[in-house]
Amino acid sequence: MNGESYYVDDKGNVRDMNNNFVWATPKSIVFSFEQMEWLLKNLEELLVGRWPPKPPGVAIAQGPSTHRAYFEVPCQMAAEVESRIDNAGVDGRLCVNYYTKDDSIKYLAKCFRCSMQDIDERIESAMRYVSGWRRKRIGYQEWRAKIWRKQRIECKSE
Repeated sequence: MNGESYYVDDKGNVRDMNNNFVWATPKSIVFSFEQMEWLLKNLEELLVGRWPPKPPGVAIAQGPSTHRAYFEVPCQMAAEVESRIDNAGVDGRLCVNYYTKDDSIKYLAKCFRCSMQDIDERIESAMRYVSGWRRKRIGYQEWRAKIWRKQRIECKSE
C-alpha cells in the first residue's frame, strides 16, 4: 500500500485509484457489501475499541468532537456486525472465518465436507443478508429461500 494514491468518493469512503474500497469513517458506514467485508476484516480491532487507521496521505475533515469515549463507536460498530452475523447462523460464522481468520474456501469446504462452490455461495448469501442500511425483517433461512434464490435466478438469466 506504500506509494498508492487514494481519493474520497461522494459517500465518504476512501478508495484506491482502481476504485477498490480501502477505508471508511464511522459516519459513512451504511453496511454496504464492501463495507461489511471491510468491517469483518477489521473486526478484531473494532472489538478492542480501535477504529482502523486511515491509509497514509488521506486527509478527511473531522466533524465536531462528541462527548464519547474513543472506544464507543468502534465497539458499537463491532456489536452491530456481530449481531447481523449471528442472525445469519452458521453461514454468518463462515463469513467470520473467511474474512477475519483468512480461512480459504478450500479449507472451509474440507471442514464442512461440501464443495468449494457450496461454501462460496453460502458466504455470498450470508454477506448479502447482513449487508444493507437496515437489518432484514425476516430470518436468514426464509430470506435465503425467497429472495436470495430469486436474485440468483434473475442474475443467471441476464
